[in-house]
Amino acid sequence: MRNRFSKRHLVIFEKSDQIDSLINNLLNDINRYDISLILKDPITQEWKKQYEKKKVAVYVFDIEKANKKDISSLFRNLNLNRASHIIFGAESDLENYSNFQNTVKYLKPEVETNVYINCLSGSIPEYIEKYLSSAKVKEPGLSKLDIISYNLLELTTRKLLSDLNNPEGLLKFNFKRLRELSKTETEYTVNKIDEEIGRVHFLILGANELIAPLLKFAANNTTISLSQKTKFTIMDEDAEKFIEKYIFDNEEILGALEIEAVSVNLKSKMLSRKLSEMTDNRPTAIFFMNENTILNLETLAVVDRYFYHEPKALRNTSGIDLESLLPSGHEELRVFGSIEEIMNESVMLRSNLDVKAKRFNNSYNDISDSLGLGRGSVWYELSQTKKDSSRASADHAAIKEAIIRNLYPGKTDAELSDIITGKLKEFKKIEEKYGQDKEGFKLAFSEFLTENPILDYMSRLEHKRWNNSYYAMNFRYGNKRDEAEKTHPCLIDDWEVIMNESFENCQPVYDLMATFALFKEE
Repeated sequence: MRNRFSKRHLVIFEKSDQIDSLINNLLNDINRYDISLILKDPITQEWKKQYEKKKVAVYVFDIEKANKKDISSLFRNLNLNRASHIIFGAESDLENYSNFQNTVKYLKPEVETNVYINCLSGSIPEYIEKYLSSAKVKEPGLSKLDIISYNLLELTTRKLLSDLNNPEGLLKFNFKRLRELSKTETEYTVNKIDEEIGRVHFLILGANELIAPLLKFAANNTTISLSQKTKFTIMDEDAEKFIEKYIFDNEEILGALEIEAVSVNLKSKMLSRKLSEMTDNRPTAIFFMNENTILNLETLAVVDRYFYHEPKALRNTSGIDLESLLPSGHEELRVFGSIEEIMNESVMLRSNLDVKAKRFNNSYNDISDSLGLGRGSVWYELSQTKKDSSRASADHAAIKEAIIRNLYPGKTDAELSDIITGKLKEFKKIEEKYGQDKEGFKLAFSEFLTENPILDYMSRLEHKRWNNSYYAMNFRYGNKRDEAEKTHPCLIDDWEVIMNESFENCQPVYDLMATFALFKEE
């Protein structure tokens, strides 16, 4: 008889320390999951008892060596075609790819399913997308699979940047300047907002494997200024060689970020000299990124002499509580790096982000349809690139909302939602008035933004953020939209070009829609 599972059924292929941490966190969550674990090799009685105690169903099954009949029988027993989540969590990229292939051969999904594949290689996701694209021809239901590649490094940086919208978080000084602006200005301008919000400048101590995912996420999530790129100053003994190699492989990222590498031994007196030279260009926040926790603590003591009040994040992979070792009165310091804080529903499964991304996609479609621009694709019909783009937009929504809150101090989110809804109604009247008169609509759209400088700023910001997210995926400007060649004709940094000669092709109305979709109830 087939097992009965809830709608929150998570099937995991292979175990690791990361997977064990995820299982523990999910079973301690209020919204529990039904969890099934499929292992190629037998486990000890001790492990078996632990899983049984946690009510985790364990199946010892080598999918690579099994025959079609046995695989089909297992999948029926698991009700795998209705699983909400499938995770390929082995430590080997190739093993996960093999398990993915052998699973997909027999899948006929009946519901939308998130599939997570642990991989460090940048090539594996491309192989997976090609394989899945071919398999969909035979089984169209595979379109319901939402493929998400992950690894510990990306999850760590995602968690690290998760509080950017917090008034007391990593961007607190930028948001503070906006609040001060709201006290002195009765009428905003785009230039004034941009001038006051200032630039984001992160100081990184330690050049290592966390840099690449940090830069990728920051390119999207720290976009707050129109005129200035987020700057990274990266210090370590071989920082210049490290960054030179990174940029060689990721040249397009320079469209989104300014990166300065400073080669200096973090244990030498030269570090103090380099830090003293930065006092006129103070960092927004400081990250201590070395895997060596003791070195991070030693570097913190030096940095504090020059930048005590700046928000800081210190990497701790030791598993030891650092509370007694940290300087007292250091409210600005966050510790990150433990597996437990990332292998959970919000970071690893990123349930909230996916809900927001799908809701954003629906909002875009609804608004686009209501404005006569045509209805876009539903979520499972989107390409992987467009899904990633929607997630990036949803990720940045919290930053946009934080900017608007600081420009309207004292307003509740419900009141801000009413303000935005009112502006949307005004905009719909413009669309209704001009209909097929494209030139008239173009002029009216421009006037609408001019009369609403906050919406103007947010529209420009969304276009810059979109550009930055595509730069982070190594896209470049090209006359043709081509995801394989990674080119796009709207990767144009000059907003005036977007609003004029590229208006028809790039439709900046979509940039405005990102603001109209804010402050929606969960």
